[in-house]
Amino acid sequence: MSAITCGAGDGASRTLRIGGADPLLTPGIPGFPILALLMGAFIIHGLTPGPFLFQERPDVVWGLIASMYLGNVILLVLNLPLVGLWAKLLEIRYPFLYSGILLFCTVGDNDTQWKAGRIRMLTIMDTGRTKFYPDLPTTAEPGFPTILSASTRGIAAPRGVPGPIMKKLQDVFYKAMMTKEHMDMLEKAGQPVKIMPGEEFGKYYREQFKVAKKWVDYVRKK
Repeated sequence: MSAITCGAGDGASRTLRIGGADPLLTPGIPGFPILALLMGAFIIHGLTPGPFLFQERPDVVWGLIASMYLGNVILLVLNLPLVGLWAKLLEIRYPFLYSGILLFCTVGDNDTQWKAGRIRMLTIMDTGRTKFYPDLPTTAEPGFPTILSASTRGIAAPRGVPGPIMKKLQDVFYKAMMTKEHMDMLEKAGQPVKIMPGEEFGKYYREQFKVAKKWVDYVRKK
């Protein structure tokens, strides 16, 4: 019953939104906010929504109506074979599902706002200023030297691998990391590189885990 109710609700919502285009194309009144944006786009391109639009630009009106039918057909073709996949999404645990949705919404919105110039960076999560943004302060300057943003990569091997083999793996990895093409790419992206042997990397990773746990515990207490 819940699936039928959900499907009926979605169908009614979709019908309402498509039907809401009627007042935009006839008296020129948008039925809901999305159509108000569409109305603004019409006006920007020199089109006046209303009854005369059918006479002045029938290609636009009938193209819009045809796109609604075409969109429903495409949704039908996509949803029929993929309905099982969409149902499987409901099996994802809520914390992971909400976190993923929040991540994609945040990244997408921030990327759009960044390109539009409406947001700007406030600080660099590092111990020293970067040459790409020399005027931006770091998180270490106000007294938070442990709040860092770093990307670490490493190769893990099973315990007991002979030393010569480990040394050879480290040499190959180091050679691949230090190629001019790779270093130039990292330099262009403003990413400094520090190559650490296995023991040093393990120590660094354990220290970073302690720092992360400290901040997680602090947030939980608050």
